[in-house]
Amino acid sequence: MRLKNGIPRRYRNFCILLSLMIVSLVFAACSDSANRSRNLVVYTSVPESFIKDICAEFSKLNDTIKIKYFRSDSETIVTKFRTESAAGVSSADIVWIADFALGESLKKADLLLRYESPESSKILPQLKDPDGYYCAARLLSMVLVYNTDRLPNPPHSYEDLLDPSYRGKIGIADPGQSGASLYTITALSQSPKFGPGFIEAMQKNGLIVVKDNETLIKSIVEGSVWLGLGLDYLVRSTNVSAPGAALDYMIPNEGAILIPSPIALAAGSANPDAGKAFIDYILSKRGQRFISSQGVAPVRLDVIPPQGISTITQIRILETDPSTILEAEDRFARTFGDFFKR
Repeated sequence: MRLKNGIPRRYRNFCILLSLMIVSLVFAACSDSANRSRNLVVYTSVPESFIKDICAEFSKLNDTIKIKYFRSDSETIVTKFRTESAAGVSSADIVWIADFALGESLKKADLLLRYESPESSKILPQLKDPDGYYCAARLLSMVLVYNTDRLPNPPHSYEDLLDPSYRGKIGIADPGQSGASLYTITALSQSPKFGPGFIEAMQKNGLIVVKDNETLIKSIVEGSVWLGLGLDYLVRSTNVSAPGAALDYMIPNEGAILIPSPIALAAGSANPDAGKAFIDYILSKRGQRFISSQGVAPVRLDVIPPQGISTITQIRILETDPSTILEAEDRFARTFGDFFKR
């Protein structure tokens, strides 16, 4: 039977069905695209509790973005990101890692997307990549951490790490796992004040290598390690959670080793707009206030740092060059790698 327009009914029904299928497919594709645009994946080496809390704060302002994170040590994060990116299967939108040397390595490998957040205008130039690929999101300082019961007279210099009376009682987080530790050891080996001989002397003085920075702090509190190169904010957070702990730190006379922790947009991000929103929040005054409330130094001068610490313009700093450190890290790994693997 034919219709008035000459099209058989069965063909008309087929066309209607085909049209509905096409509309459904287009709707599903748009829905899938919308869902992806609402998802955000962060690869990071910042502490578990820290990233969990700050993601929750971000979600309060951006409830349409579903945020997930993968957290591990710096070496694992960078290796995972590089390997997945090479295979074209990385799900990372944001990479937030330990130090600028790592940021520079990812930039040189073309794994980062250039993004200069409007909020970065409030941040000092030395805390930003001049090409706009990464920016410091928090400030870490590597300092002399010590057990106050074992060492009632505080250490004052990196040279104290060579004191024979502390032999076998000096510690550091494994540079093969901790980006901050690797940055620090490499910085000291590159410094004209210390050099590679200083690292060798630390080894000869019975340097203890522990799993990570949290383990180092725990070992110092327990007294199995008396003195070590540790992160300032971990000392502050420990003293808040465990009042009365025999733990304190001292900025060496030569200056703390400042470690800006960079955040960046992944080159393969499926959700760059969501990634930019996250970076904007982290660098904003509100985001940096939250970071400061966690005992971590902010990167903005218009945000008050945690009680008892100075701003970046006031603190004594041992000069370091991330580009030089990046070039030296491979040589360092070859020279001292076997020792730190023990």
